[in-house]
Amino acid sequence: MKNHMHHPLPNALRPSLAEALALADRRCAELGRRWTVSRQRALEILLEANGPVKVYDLLSSFKPGGLTAPATIYRAFEALVDLGMAHRIDSLNAYMARHFIDKAQATLLLVCDQCGRVDEVAPPTPALLTAIKAHSTFLTETVAVEAHGCCGDCRA
Repeated sequence: MKNHMHHPLPNALRPSLAEALALADRRCAELGRRWTVSRQRALEILLEANGPVKVYDLLSSFKPGGLTAPATIYRAFEALVDLGMAHRIDSLNAYMARHFIDKAQATLLLVCDQCGRVDEVAPPTPALLTAIKAHSTFLTETVAVEAHGCCGDCRA
């Protein structure tokens, strides 16, 4: 399997680590939640990884000097998903930083089955959430669609 993770968003459009940490801290405060050391470490790892991260790959490196229980890492990642700062990629059992940090923004995750690269793009219809709300009593908070295929680099 090739490994050439990258993200289609130009660096200028991505939040910096400091901006992402400040936003997560504000969102926690707005929701009456605590911004913990584990959540901060999880967000730092996701932003630095620039691609999908699996919990079991982090057991020895999540905290300096020792092993971290998988449940601790899962809780931190799930908290970031709840805050709209990360995606859970169900088909890969992995997480990645959310670069469209508007939680209400629907996203499309393009997963390359050859190299594992995952690109986050805004869907072609920005009114997706509005359409769902108009035709259902279902309360939609976020929408993330995973599409699998082969990226341009692997096809080349």
